[in-house]
Amino acid sequence: MTAASNTPEVTQLYQDTAEELRQFLLCKTGNAQQADEIAQDCYAKLCRLNHYRDIRDQRCYLFDMAVRLAVSALGRRQLATCRPSSNGTSDSGKSSAVGEAVAYRSLINELQTVAIKDALSELADRTRYIFLLHRYRGLSYSAIARHLGLSVSAIEGHMDVAL
Repeated sequence: MTAASNTPEVTQLYQDTAEELRQFLLCKTGNAQQADEIAQDCYAKLCRLNHYRDIRDQRCYLFDMAVRLAVSALGRRQLATCRPSSNGTSDSGKSSAVGEAVAYRSLINELQTVAIKDALSELADRTRYIFLLHRYRGLSYSAIARHLGLSVSAIEGHMDVAL
């Protein structure tokens, strides 16, 4: 299958999701022009994929790609605004840079949260439970061992797997 044969399917996906994707990116970037550019870039990249039909959920893939491109764009924008200018930085430039930094950090946090949730969902139930007891409830290995009737070394083994 050639990438050129993706075009009709990608065009249909574009028609179905364009406004939703644009609004999503606008919320993430805070910049309408940049949201439009990222959306167009996503669709162009999908058209060029050789294995487009192998993607199980194209819509999900599209939004995931959009988030990653937005993070990249915000990072570049943040880098550009952090460089010292020869004529100094105005107050509006500083507030814009702060807003972009917040948007960038927010997207990074969102991606990290998704990655953690995905990783936790792949753990065995008992291992996930032990990990959450230790990391989020603050219980010690010995307290978890007593609570579950396991040895401390068994708890350590579960934590090694989780980490």
